[in-house]
Amino acid sequence: MIEAPEIAVSVAQEAAVIRLSVPRDQMQSVDEPAIGELMSAVAGQGVGPRGPMFMHHFGGSPDRLDFDLGVPVDGPVTPTGQVRPGALPAATVVRTAHAWSAVPDWAASPEEFVRRAGYALIWALALHDRSAPDESFRGCLEIIDRGATDERNFVKKAVDMALRAVGRRNRAMNSAAIETSRRLAGSDDRTAAWIGGHALRELESDKVQQRLARR
Repeated sequence: MIEAPEIAVSVAQEAAVIRLSVPRDQMQSVDEPAIGELMSAVAGQGVGPRGPMFMHHFGGSPDRLDFDLGVPVDGPVTPTGQVRPGALPAATVVRTAHAWSAVPDWAASPEEFVRRAGYALIWALALHDRSAPDESFRGCLEIIDRGATDERNFVKKAVDMALRAVGRRNRAMNSAAIETSRRLAGSDDRTAAWIGGHALRELESDKVQQRLARR
């Protein structure tokens, strides 16, 4: 018998956020630089990211979106540029034991946010499923490889975060993820090259290598 999903309430988390109010048809052009500013600020302050990027909507109209773009963090955020301290609010969520079986189907979906969810699941499993064998994550690297040419912004960012999370898991997966990152960084595809280069800078960094050496 398949175990029924559990309905639970998540705990609010500290976050770094940028408040945006933009016309819907300008979302793509505004979103890309805002994500870059947000991630640079969080990395520069050494507070994360602790989890995947989120959007917390406050309302809007058929023509306009009003929302926080944010990431959970590990500590206090110092305001800089557009970045401010904020929160990922508590929410009603569904928890399931079947995350692994959902990954390949969701990651192969043509729908942008379903596909993004597949790669966000890889990120979550890499951080939280301590009992999963390395072989499972080697399979995830193959899925990441297949998704690395998807230029849609929310998919691209999720693939990037999934790759980096797998590579921070342990020494063996760091080596495997670095190999994947190098291959992507050398790709002729612009999106794959960005993902590979971005992941490679973190996974080869002294900070990550020192943390893995202490495990």
